Amino acid sequence: MEVDVVWTFSVQNCMKEFRTEFPEVVVYRQFQETVSRCIKVFRETGSVTRKKGSGRPSKRTDETINAVEEIMENEPRTSI
Repeated sequence: MEVDVVWTFSVQNCMKEFRTEFPEVVVYRQFQETVSRCIKVFRETGSVTRKKGSGRPSKRTDETINAVEEIMENEPRTSI
């Protein structure tokens, strides 16, 4: 069965729901910008999946992953 639905988006409604669900989070401006960006990308492309990379090799190596995990475990309040 095919369903034809028109999606509507409201950043304000999304923010209200987010504040209700996560009242301890205080970085609402960043969240609002992220939501707005996701909506823009969805309207332009029909998806919010990441674009294909440039072909440049990833900096994500086992060594880097292990180093970040160690920092997070030993100093969970440190910004990485």
